[in-house]
Amino acid sequence: MQKLSAVPGVEYALNLDLAAASSEYYSYAFAPILQGFGGDLIGRTAQASARGVLDGPESVAAMKRFQSWFQRSWAKPADRHSDFEQGKAALSWNGHWFYFIYRQALGRDLVLMPLPDLGAGTKSGMGSWSWAISSTCPYPAEAWRFVAQLMTVEEILRHTNVNAAMPARRSARARSTLYGKDGPLSVFAQQLDAGHGVPRPKTPAYGTIRNSFRTATRAIIDGADVQTELSKAAVSIDREIVANRGYPDP
Repeated sequence: MQKLSAVPGVEYALNLDLAAASSEYYSYAFAPILQGFGGDLIGRTAQASARGVLDGPESVAAMKRFQSWFQRSWAKPADRHSDFEQGKAALSWNGHWFYFIYRQALGRDLVLMPLPDLGAGTKSGMGSWSWAISSTCPYPAEAWRFVAQLMTVEEILRHTNVNAAMPARRSARARSTLYGKDGPLSVFAQQLDAGHGVPRPKTPAYGTIRNSFRTATRAIIDGADVQTELSKAAVSIDREIVANRGYPDP
């Protein structure tokens, strides 16, 4: 990133698209840094506590590295994805939904790269919207026909050809011009096939996890003490879990 910062015309190395980032974006985009160092948002075995994980030594080391990017002016606290389109930033850390915008701006100069191995292997965010039928649905057969239609190869391709998302079925992926063999986004598929994708925590506490991590990350970007901010986030998450008695099954 130091070398990229010195390229003529480049103002800074890494665009993180923080100007319009939602709370969800922080956990989706930046949890792979924690996981790449061997940390995480919460303990995954029982998902009962964030203490010692989100504020553990691996996660602290990860977010200190993240903070150093801003301290070295490799990244900006307030940036816009258009900086990358205009050539002001050399790299963009973002999601598949910007592919068509970036391709239009950069053409064949656009290259998709995985994250580097930060010590515990390269990691990638994963997961998107899911469809389900509730147990109280008055018309389950009709609902299923709707879901079944959405899951056809044709519908999946029609959707993913618009938003550049990963096709949810391998048969659809094989036919995708974006994700098929040698497709411009095939690296995303390769990462998932190799087991590098890490889903966000599957717990009712996720809303608190997401918001707490976002608050901590913003403070860290602004120069706050990493250990202090991650510990505050971990306490907030564990308080939510305890208040709900660990979310026992009904």
